[in-house]
Amino acid sequence: SDGTDTDIKSGYTIIQVDTSTVGEKTAVVNYFGTSAEIPVIVLDSFSVQVGTPNKEDVTATFDLTTGIMNISGTGEFSPIYSAENVPESIIKRVKILNIGNGITKIPSMMFPGTDTIELEQLSLPNTLEEIGGGNFCASKIKQLSFPQSLKKIGGQCFTNSAALSKLDFSEGLESIDTMSFNNCPLLTQLIFPSTLKNMQYSFQGSTLEYLEIGGDGALFATSGSAYIDRISAKNTVIRGGTIDNGAFYYNNTVENLSLGEAVKWNGSGQFNGCSNLTDVSISNGITSIPGNCFNGCAMIDNIV
Repeated sequence: SDGTDTDIKSGYTIIQVDTSTVGEKTAVVNYFGTSAEIPVIVLDSFSVQVGTPNKEDVTATFDLTTGIMNISGTGEFSPIYSAENVPESIIKRVKILNIGNGITKIPSMMFPGTDTIELEQLSLPNTLEEIGGGNFCASKIKQLSFPQSLKKIGGQCFTNSAALSKLDFSEGLESIDTMSFNNCPLLTQLIFPSTLKNMQYSFQGSTLEYLEIGGDGALFATSGSAYIDRISAKNTVIRGGTIDNGAFYYNNTVENLSLGEAVKWNGSGQFNGCSNLTDVSISNGITSIPGNCFNGCAMIDNIV
C-alpha cells in the first residue's frame, strides 16, 4: 500500500463479530485473502429520515429486538435502502411494519430486493393513496385490510404470499397493476369494490371459490387502456360494468355465474366456450343477451 486511504464498498467479507450485545466491537474482515480487525458499532435499533422531497418529513425507525419498523410523517418517502447506513439485511429482519397516518404513498421496492420473507403484519394508514410496485412479496402475512383512501396497488405486489388467506378491499380502489397477488394459494374468496376499473393477470395461482366484482364504468375485456381481465372463480358474481366481446372466452373456471342488473354488453360471445359453466342467474334488469354469448357452453342446465 502507498498509504492512501480508500473507501472499499464491495469484495469484503465480515468473518467474525460479536452481535450478542450492543456497543463498540471488533470485527474481523477478509478482503481477497487479507484479514484485518476494524472497530464497528453494533446497534439494536436505528432511525433514518427518508421523506421525499424533504427527508425530514418522514422518519423510519427499526427495533432489532422486536423486528418492528415504524414509518411516520407526512407525504411520500424514498426506498429504505436509499438512506445512508441502512444494511441490506434489513429486509430479512422486519416482522411488523407500521405505516402511520400522514403517509400518502409507499415507494416502489421500498426494501432492497422484493422479498419480505419475515414480514408477518402490515398496518396501512387511512391517508395512503398508492402502494408502489414490487412490494411485500413472499411474506408471512395472513390477512390484509386496505384503507378507503387507497386508489392504486402497483404491479408485482404481494406475490408468492403462501400464508395470505384473506383480503379486505375498500371502496375507492381503482387499479391493481399487473401480476399482483400471484401465487397466493390460500386465497379462495375475493370481493372487490365497485370502483375497481383496472386489473390484469393478477391473482393467478389462486383457486378461487367465490368472486364478486364490477361496478359502474368497469370494462371486462382482453385489451384496452383500463380494463379487467384474467380473473374468475367457481362462483362468479358480476354486479355491473360492460362485458366486452369474448371477455371470458373459453374460461373453464366459472361454474356458477350471476349477472347483476347493471351489467351491459358490447359485442358478442362474452362467455363462449365456458365448458364448466352450469348455472346462470340473470337479473331482471338485463333485457337482452348478445349473440353467441353462451355459445359452446354445453354444461349449462339452468338459466334463471
